[in-house]
Amino acid sequence: MNSAGKGVLSAATAARADGENPLMSKMPGADPQGAPAFAPAAGAMIEPVERSEAIERKLGRRLAICELGAVRTSFFGYGLQALILRDVVAPRILLAWVAGVLLCESLNGLLARRLLDAINQPAARARLLRLMPFSLFVSGLVWGLVAVLPGSAASPWLHAMTLLVLAVVALFGANNLGARRSCLFGYTAGLALPLFAGAFLLRGELAVELGVASLTMVAMVQAYGELTRRLIERDVRGRVATETMAGELRRSNEELTLAMEQLHRVAACDPLTQCLNRRAFMEKLEFELARRTRYGTTFGVILLDLDRFKAINDRHGHDVGDRVLVAVAECLRGQLRPIDSLARWGGEEFLCLIAHVDEHDLIAKAEDLRNMVSQSPMVFTPEEICVTASLGAAICRPDRSALELIALADRAMYKAKGNGRNQVLLAG
Repeated sequence: MNSAGKGVLSAATAARADGENPLMSKMPGADPQGAPAFAPAAGAMIEPVERSEAIERKLGRRLAICELGAVRTSFFGYGLQALILRDVVAPRILLAWVAGVLLCESLNGLLARRLLDAINQPAARARLLRLMPFSLFVSGLVWGLVAVLPGSAASPWLHAMTLLVLAVVALFGANNLGARRSCLFGYTAGLALPLFAGAFLLRGELAVELGVASLTMVAMVQAYGELTRRLIERDVRGRVATETMAGELRRSNEELTLAMEQLHRVAACDPLTQCLNRRAFMEKLEFELARRTRYGTTFGVILLDLDRFKAINDRHGHDVGDRVLVAVAECLRGQLRPIDSLARWGGEEFLCLIAHVDEHDLIAKAEDLRNMVSQSPMVFTPEEICVTASLGAAICRPDRSALELIALADRAMYKAKGNGRNQVLLAG
């Protein structure tokens, strides 16, 4: 056995003696005992998801999207107000009020769009979130002025309709602005301020009712908005927690996939030369036999044995011998096509599966391999070491099994050695 094989065996033996799984210990995301790193410890509790950048980003995005939606549909509200008051409020005053609402809503829409664009920039996002409560306060103030416009209280029925529309606007605000307490308070305070001021300025029976209604509206909208904010935050925290766990599971799956690929390579490859091992090569060979039976394709095998390799080990040591084997494997691999396969069959034996060839092509490929191995030194230190190889080739036929095909190539290879080495012989 070469030194690489002894090293692998001794490492695996030592790992088993220590109670360690030698394969699982090499897995990414696994601890030395083979337990996946993402598995929670027994009895571990999942901590509540703290407010984080991800949560702030989602809350800001929701606020911006809701406000943009409110801006696009707000004309229904102030259009209805204008329709209700068209006969009791002077057209110039009513038009000025509509223009003021439109200007404020446009400003809110601009800020919401800027917020959406800067949602991934914490500093810019924070600055816009500080500006929005003031903008919304002004917008609410202009909305609330409709209740105290000259002539708006001329008809109790029309005034009640105006207040009802304002109440609906306030409730929509609680839903749209609930993600941010300061924004909702600024908006509702702006709505209520004209009503509360009007209670002191108006003379008549509605003064007290108007003042009470304004305070009640602020209290109710804030209470409803607080409930909405909690529900929104709970939903956002749940989404962030789900996305975090999904990301961790995705990373764990990627690590597991990588580990499985590494295990597959370890199970299928010779650790020294990185060629296929016997088991993996036999699977390839059985597949080619099945394909030949189904489609009538032809292929062949070439068994290559390095001449007088034991003398290299005896003279230079197994380390140099291992380097020669690696160099020969690289040389052979460079001469094969992607559809061909190369295996390390024994100590200094290599077995090639050559697809889609007849006897003439198989012999030509074997001669190419022999020439490439013998033409240049395989190792240059401690001195130049050249090697030759004897090759036996066998073509697949309907009456030959995988083992029979390899046995034919093996006998042809030994016959080539008996005939003087460094030559190719085709099995009959």
